[in-house]
Amino acid sequence: MTFSNLTEENINQAILYIDKNGVPPGNKSKTTDLIVNGKAYPPKYVIAVARHIAEGIEITTDDYTTKDTETFFQERRFNIVKREKGSEVSDEDKFKSLLEYFVAHLEYMQSNITDSVGYKKYIEPIKAHFTKTGNGGGKDWGLQKQIEKWESYSNEHRITITILGHMGKKRYANTTSYLNWEDTWLNVRAKWDDFDKRVVGIYLTNTPTPNPKRVGNVFNLDELCLYDGKAPNESLKQLFKTFKNLIGEKNMEENVKDVIKLLLNNHNIILHGAPGTGKTYLAKKIAKTLIFPDKRVDDELSDEEQKQFDEQYGFVQFHQSYDYTDFVEGLRPLQKGDSTEINFERKDGVFKEFCKRAIGAHFSNFDSIYKDFTDKLKANSEEPFELQTLVRKKKFKVRVNSNNGLYVTPYTTAATDMPITEDNLRTYVEIGEIKDWKPYVTAIGEYLKDNYSFGELTNDDSRQRKKFIFVIDEINRGELSKILGELFFSIDPGYRGEKGRIKTQYQNLVDDKDIFAKGFYVPENVYIIGTMNDIDRSVESMDFAMRRRFAFKEIKADDRVEMLDSLECGKKKEAVKCMQTLNKEIEGISGLSPAYHIGPAYFLKLDNYNGDFEDLWKYHIEGVLHEYLRGMPKAAEYLAKLKDSYDKSVAPEEKVSSDDVSDSAENP
Repeated sequence: MTFSNLTEENINQAILYIDKNGVPPGNKSKTTDLIVNGKAYPPKYVIAVARHIAEGIEITTDDYTTKDTETFFQERRFNIVKREKGSEVSDEDKFKSLLEYFVAHLEYMQSNITDSVGYKKYIEPIKAHFTKTGNGGGKDWGLQKQIEKWESYSNEHRITITILGHMGKKRYANTTSYLNWEDTWLNVRAKWDDFDKRVVGIYLTNTPTPNPKRVGNVFNLDELCLYDGKAPNESLKQLFKTFKNLIGEKNMEENVKDVIKLLLNNHNIILHGAPGTGKTYLAKKIAKTLIFPDKRVDDELSDEEQKQFDEQYGFVQFHQSYDYTDFVEGLRPLQKGDSTEINFERKDGVFKEFCKRAIGAHFSNFDSIYKDFTDKLKANSEEPFELQTLVRKKKFKVRVNSNNGLYVTPYTTAATDMPITEDNLRTYVEIGEIKDWKPYVTAIGEYLKDNYSFGELTNDDSRQRKKFIFVIDEINRGELSKILGELFFSIDPGYRGEKGRIKTQYQNLVDDKDIFAKGFYVPENVYIIGTMNDIDRSVESMDFAMRRRFAFKEIKADDRVEMLDSLECGKKKEAVKCMQTLNKEIEGISGLSPAYHIGPAYFLKLDNYNGDFEDLWKYHIEGVLHEYLRGMPKAAEYLAKLKDSYDKSVAPEEKVSSDDVSDSAENP
C-alpha cells in the first residue's frame, strides 16, 4: 500500500491528535519510531490516524504492513529510526524541537502569532497552563517544564530557557530572551526581521547581556528547515555541534586559566599525570591563550595570526638519543662543494635559536644595508648578479622584483624563480634562523655580512613584551643533565635575563656579532612547559635540582572529561562512566595507583569505531592494561576483573519497555 492520498498536513494533524489522545495499548511500535519534533511515534499508528483524518475511515492498522509505512515516510524524508532497548532520541532531534518551540514561543509573545505551524504544534496544546515568561535556570520552573523533553543532552549538560520582555515596541525581540547551557553565558538567540515581528534567524553568543558577542554566522530559519517534520539537516547539525563545542571550550578555558596563573608565577611548569589526560594538547592551548589573550581557546587563527603563533611557540620532544648539541648548540658536519673533505661548524640548537627569537635582536642598520644592496641590483639589472651556494657551490642569479623583494634563479634546466623575502633574510642575518630556501638565503646572507658593516646587535624592546612559550614533551624521557648541561642555572626563574649569563660549552666558537657573544641566557619572556606521564620509569631520573626549578601541576583524568564533549558518536555519558569505573578498579589493584588511570583521550577513539566499546577495549585499552599488569602473579585474573568492570559499566540498563507492558496486559 502506498498511501498516495496522504499529505504532510495529514501527518502533522495526526501527530497533534496523538499528542492530545496518546497511543492506545497494542499500537506501540516494537521495531521502529517516527521522530517528529524530538518525540518518538509509532509509524503504523500515525498512518492510521492520518487516514482517519483524510478519509474518515476507522483508525486501524490491520490492512497494511510496517514495511509500507516505513517506505512512505522514508520516501518523504521523514526521520525513521530503529528501536533498541534503552535507545533515546538523538541530541540533534531534541535540539531541533527546542528551536522550533523557542521560535514559536517568542513569535506568540511578541506578535501574537497563532496561525503558524509552531504555535499549533507547541503552544496550543499547552495553552491552558502556558507559562509566558521567566528564567528557566532560576525559580520559574513552569517555563522550564515546557521544554523538559528537550533539555538534557548526551554531553551531560542541560539547556535552560529565559523569556523576558521589555517595555516598548521591541518587548520580546531583545537580548534577554535566549536558550543557554545551564549556568553559562553560552546562548542561542533569535534574529528578528526589520519590523520585529517574525524570527528570521538563529545565532550563538558567548558573553553576557546587554552586549553579547556573536559566535559564527547567523543561521536563517529557511536554512535550518524548522517545522518540516523531517530529520535535522546538515545546517542544523552544524549549529548544534558549534553550540555543544562551546561548553567544552568553556571547561577547557577554566583549566587553561588555572595553569596559566601557575606558569606566569614560575616561568617553568611540568604538566604530569596519567596517560591520555591531554597534557600536550593542553600545553598548546595554554601557549595560544598567552599569545592571543583576547581570543577564545578554540578560535581559528588567521594566516597572519598563525604566522605569529609559529614565531612565539616552540616545541620539542625529548628522547634517549637527544643531547646538548640538539638543544643548546653543537658542531655540525659541513661538506664544501664537491670536495670529500668534511669540516665542522658551530650551530645553535633549537632552544638557543628560540631564545634569540624571543629577544628579537636586530641590527639597527639592516634596512639601510638591504636598500643599498637592492639599489645596486636595480642599477645593474642588465648584468645579472651571481652568487653560489655555500655547500654545493652551485651558481644562481639574484634579482629584485617590483616589490623590492629578491628572487633567485639557479642555473638548472627548470630555472625556477624562487622568492627570498626581506624578512627571511633579516632573520638569518640577525639570529641565524633559516625559514625557507636555505641554500640561497645563507649565500646571500653571508655575502651581506662579508661586504657590509652591520655594527652591534641590539635588543628589540617591543619583542620582549611578548610572551614566548617553549613546550618540552616527554621531558623526563631524555637524559636531562646531558641535554641541559649548564642550562640548569640559566633556566632557573631567579636567574632569567642577562644576570643569568653563562658560558656555553662552545662559547669560544660563537661569532663576535652574535647576541650571545658574551654568554648565553634565557630571556625573561620565555616560558617553559614540560609534560610527562607519571608511570614512565624515567620519571625517577629527574633529580632534585631539576625538580626545584619547575612547578608541578597534576592533570587528572576526571579533570579533563570536557575532552569528551567533542565525541561525534554521542557516547560521552557512557564513556565518562566507563572511564571512572575502570579507574576505580585500577586503584584497587595492589601496586597500581591513580598514575595508572586511563585518561579521556583513549575514549575519544570511540569515534573511530562508531561508539563500539568492545573495539575500543580490544585495540587500545587492553594492551595498555596488559603492560600495567606485566609481571604480577595474578595478571590474568586482574585483567579479567578489569574487563568485567568495563563491560558492566557500558551494558545498557535493563528496562521494561512500554511494548512489553502492553503485550503482557493484552496477553496474560
